[in-house]
Amino acid sequence: MAGYEVALNGTVISLVGNTTAYVPYTGYGTYIVTIRAFDAAGNFSTRAQIGIAVDPPPPPPPGA
Repeated sequence: MAGYEVALNGTVISLVGNTTAYVPYTGYGTYIVTIRAFDAAGNFSTRAQIGIAVDPPPPPPPGA
């Protein structure tokens, strides 16, 4: 199998064979998603990393 290893906050959450992966989150906060490709021989690429911030919605306006 060849594909991608997807990690969330340092924990591998899935190995996918295509370019789409579900990344679960548990609420507001900052998440680090790391992805690296691998081939059928088990060789891995260097990691690519992105940070995602999930902010709470703004408070309602006064008097709402």
